[in-house]
Amino acid sequence: MCHTKTFLLMATLICFNVAADPVEDARTLSDEAISILKANATKEGSPADYAKCIFNLERAQTLLENAGQNDNPLAQQVSSSLFWARRFSNVKVIAALETLKGSQPAIPKQKPVAKVTTPPANKPAANETPEMVRNRVAEAAFAGVEKYVASANDEYVAALAWFKMAGEHPGTDAALKALELARQAQLRFTGKKSALEEELPDSPEANLIREADALVKTKNYEAAFPLYEQSIKLKDTLIAHRRKAAAHYQRAQQIREELKPKFAAHNLTYQTAYQNSWITNRSGKFFEPNSIAMVNWKRELAALQKQGDVANKNFEAAEHEFAKVLKLAPNGKDFEAAGYMGICIGVRPFFRSKGISTIDAFIKNYTPADDVQRSLYEFCKTEMESLRKGG
Repeated sequence: MCHTKTFLLMATLICFNVAADPVEDARTLSDEAISILKANATKEGSPADYAKCIFNLERAQTLLENAGQNDNPLAQQVSSSLFWARRFSNVKVIAALETLKGSQPAIPKQKPVAKVTTPPANKPAANETPEMVRNRVAEAAFAGVEKYVASANDEYVAALAWFKMAGEHPGTDAALKALELARQAQLRFTGKKSALEEELPDSPEANLIREADALVKTKNYEAAFPLYEQSIKLKDTLIAHRRKAAAHYQRAQQIREELKPKFAAHNLTYQTAYQNSWITNRSGKFFEPNSIAMVNWKRELAALQKQGDVANKNFEAAEHEFAKVLKLAPNGKDFEAAGYMGICIGVRPFFRSKGISTIDAFIKNYTPADDVQRSLYEFCKTEMESLRKGG
């Protein structure tokens, strides 16, 4: 009898310890929240649904932080899911969330375990502008998500991770790349096709589009543009303008990617040019801004900036093509074209004000129908706020 009681006590303690495992509890809460989000991926969920997601994920995050487990794949999954779920917050969701919080005791936050901290990634290097720092930090975040997604094995979870990265680093090339990766993962999850995959008819103008599309797939954009133009001359179609717009958008990003290492390498030569520009005479030592070294450095910078202008011209061309899509669309409305047109304007220097007004009009005049559209819609909201702040 004594042995039986001892066994039962030990079994009870073991069950209690299993049930009290904060990491497993966090995983259970996270899985339930993601299941709700997935169920609403192709529609708009109820305030109670989104409140439940936020409630679960906030509790999961606290559990992981208390356990000192806030730097692992589960913590990243919870963080990106919570970032997405909070995008649905409105008066009704907040009210439902407060009701949930009032019905269950909060998980007390404990003092986190001290960890060795690494130097901040946003510390400027020599001659590094705020924009360069912002882009460098964004690229590091992109690489981190890329590593996480490779082992995630879940398209929906991957989409949320990419969306969070894009939302936290607006105004950067890495954010634009992450946005596309998020939307592609969402499309794969829902089994839907993008607007660029619209079926082409059997016609001479459509055959030219097919030829151009094949070139775009190999990133040979410059050869594709004339074919889209030839198709438009045969017949002015929304499909041709949409695909030509996307090609210009991708070409702009391609150019910027190619220029990044060149700008980085050029920036590293600044110190040498600076050191070689000090002159000593009877009056002492002074810096000569018009030295041969500095003139050469500035000339090389101007040449790189000129190449960067080509990227901006492609963003401008994409904007014009998206505008033509809107002109040909039923009732003058097209969700994708309206959203991307605002982005194409906002990313260009000196067009901040126009970018803000264009994105603002998109947000006011359109309502997303599913997560694929919501990702573009919510990113545009973030981008607009970044532009307003001067980002």
